[in-house]
Amino acid sequence: MASTAALARPSLESSWQVFLSHLPIFVVIGVATSLASGVGMVVTLPLSWLLGGGGGGVATPELSVAATPNPAASLAALAQLPFGLLSGYVGVLNCAVPALHYASGRVISINEGFGELLRRPRRYVLAGLLFAAATWAGLLACLIPGLLWAW
Repeated sequence: MASTAALARPSLESSWQVFLSHLPIFVVIGVATSLASGVGMVVTLPLSWLLGGGGGGVATPELSVAATPNPAASLAALAQLPFGLLSGYVGVLNCAVPALHYASGRVISINEGFGELLRRPRRYVLAGLLFAAATWAGLLACLIPGLLWAW
């Protein structure tokens, strides 16, 4: 059942007050997603550099870097995958916290938000996959007509 806050007439002021009351958890979510992505970058950059023979160089039209297969880049992207998934999993809280607030009518604490995420992980993984699929569908809906128009 929705709380009275969810049924009240929406206003910019009330939305701002709800955001301010949840600012600590939004900051922690931002730090956690940045940390997961940063650790992934710290892991994959040296891996890519070591396996790729130092990287570097300048791409010229005669020797295009994009045309040459690079297994190190593929391995680095594969190593980055768990960190990207973790970042996205925690990032789902950006949508879940307001939903939990409007469902319960109270301020969601950091422990409560992350507790909900860990208590029902399947729900939030599926929400993330649905969001990713909708994003891809929207991208294709814009990209394909744009390519056809440009051609």
